[in-house]
Amino acid sequence: MYTDEMITTNKSNRNFNINTNTLLIIAIAIVIIVIIYMLVTKEKEDEFTLVGNDLTIKYKEEYIEPGYKYIDKDNNDLTNKVQVVNNINNKVPGTYKVIYRYNNKILTRVVTVLKPDSYDIVINYIVSKTDLTNEDILVNYNIVGSTLYKIELPNGNITGNQEGSFIINKNGTYVIKAYNEMNQLFQKEIIVNNIDKEIPTGTCKATITSKDSKMVVDAKDKSGILKYEYYDDNKLLISNSSSEYTTSNVLSKNLLVKVFDKAGNSSDIKCNVIDNRYHDPIKPNPDENIVFQEETETLKTYITKKGSYYLTRIWVKDAYSQFNKAASPSYGDKLYTPKKLIEYAISDKNLNNKLIVGFNASGFYLKATYDNDSVNAYPAYDKTAVGTIVINNGVVFRNAYDHAVKQWYITGITKENKMVIFEDNVATSASEIANKQVWAKEVINSGIRNTFNFAGPVIQNGQKLTSFSHSMPNYTNDITKGLQMICQINENNFVLFTSHSETRNNAINKFLELGCKTATNFDGGGSVALLYKSKNSTEITGVIGGGRELPETGYFTE
Repeated sequence: MYTDEMITTNKSNRNFNINTNTLLIIAIAIVIIVIIYMLVTKEKEDEFTLVGNDLTIKYKEEYIEPGYKYIDKDNNDLTNKVQVVNNINNKVPGTYKVIYRYNNKILTRVVTVLKPDSYDIVINYIVSKTDLTNEDILVNYNIVGSTLYKIELPNGNITGNQEGSFIINKNGTYVIKAYNEMNQLFQKEIIVNNIDKEIPTGTCKATITSKDSKMVVDAKDKSGILKYEYYDDNKLLISNSSSEYTTSNVLSKNLLVKVFDKAGNSSDIKCNVIDNRYHDPIKPNPDENIVFQEETETLKTYITKKGSYYLTRIWVKDAYSQFNKAASPSYGDKLYTPKKLIEYAISDKNLNNKLIVGFNASGFYLKATYDNDSVNAYPAYDKTAVGTIVINNGVVFRNAYDHAVKQWYITGITKENKMVIFEDNVATSASEIANKQVWAKEVINSGIRNTFNFAGPVIQNGQKLTSFSHSMPNYTNDITKGLQMICQINENNFVLFTSHSETRNNAINKFLELGCKTATNFDGGGSVALLYKSKNSTEITGVIGGGRELPETGYFTE
């Protein structure tokens, strides 16, 4: 049961609660009103914003600024006043900040540079030649890798170019070095062993007989021999891969082999010639009167006398080099006897211990033959042997092929040890002079070492000539007069016919009897001379005739 007091108390509490709720509502309303008022009445501020959010870019990808803006409260665009600080290195993975600043206001964008897929660098190269070569090699390289920083080439050059080339000029191991941006080293070896710039080396041995010729080569080269070219006196005989060559032809002594290696190098190897094509010496019969004989390995001499003439049989190993000329040491100035000329040759060529057979082998000298006008036109040729061409020991002393001279002949020995006789034609007209120039070249190009000038041939190809009108002016076969004549039977055997009182016809018949293939006059009578010097003697012995003074004479020596 409630009492009045209790009822009164409850009414008081109820009134209090009502008042409290009302007050709370009123307070909230006031706050809302204040907030609304503040929002309505708040002053407008500057707008500073970024376009886009934080970014992530790939390794080495270019950072492109997304943008930003700054608008002040008065709606002025001040974007161009914003300072931007960007320290992004797109080659170094990591997190970077881009700072945007205007006065004391700062915004920040975070930019992340990702790591590359790989830091590896791949080195590729191609060489220009892989086969054997005698040339330099060109190396083209290509470097693949996004982190490449620099390249060090084998020649020491530093470059950043991912493509390029360099030269290798000798065998060896070469290294291309590449560094990435982390300074890591990648390298590639290039091994070159196909360059060969060395020429082949070796020897050649040639054997020549009267039936065939054989050349054998012993050559070496690190890349191997590819082929051989065989030459006889500069003429190509054959080209093949064999180191031997045999032919049924009798070759000259000027033999050479050109050797090619597999890299393209070549060398000329001169052959050492063993000449076994010698004919046996033709010796006198036992009943002949031998005046002198002496034999050495390279020269065999037999002098016999019958009646008024002497026969000198001469066997020589190499006529080309052993049939020599003793020439005046003062051409155009002084003449000497054959004996005196041989004395000069002995002293000049150190022939003191050599067997020598000497004889007159060139005729008149210039001044005794031609009128003064001709001599005056060629004063340097006065007191020289007759003929337009004079060759001494391989040197052309005189070559006046434009000089109009009488018709004479030139005799010499070729490299093949053949005695040849060249006809020197009269040269007076322009056309004849032109022909004479051709003739002169023919004589010189034949390669003879010494020329002997006088009357011409009496036997050619083993046959007696029927006309001698040009070989000895005003001189018949049967007239008795001094003779100095020479014939060749074969490459090794020669015969001299020497006399003061025999006919040329008798000399020719004797030559034919002995088997001579080629024969010529060396003298008309006044300068006949036949001399010899034994191997171990210092004296020159005259067999017949002292000979008159001449510009030159001939001799065989070992």
